[in-house]
Amino acid sequence: MDELTRRVPEMEAAYAEHQLGHTADDVAYIVDFLRAALYVDDPELFASFVGWMAEMLAARGIPARVLLSVLDALAGRLPGFPRALATLARARAAATGA
Repeated sequence: MDELTRRVPEMEAAYAEHQLGHTADDVAYIVDFLRAALYVDDPELFASFVGWMAEMLAARGIPARVLLSVLDALAGRLPGFPRALATLARARAAATGA
């Protein structure tokens, strides 16, 4: 969450405490799905989840760049894990519709 608020500074200033709590929950779900996708060696599982989450967050009025910032922050913490980085890159494409 610290990394995310550095990447999206308006979160700290504009988000109410309950919104930060929901964001922390969302980040935990993202990490859990990434872990599961890596465990079963299924990058599409994570990409599908991230695509769904992008739609859900958009419906809640949360800009896509917040989700992309989470994915980028995770990638920045996993430089020695090429499968994880490839899975994150595929999910990033799903989140942006690429």
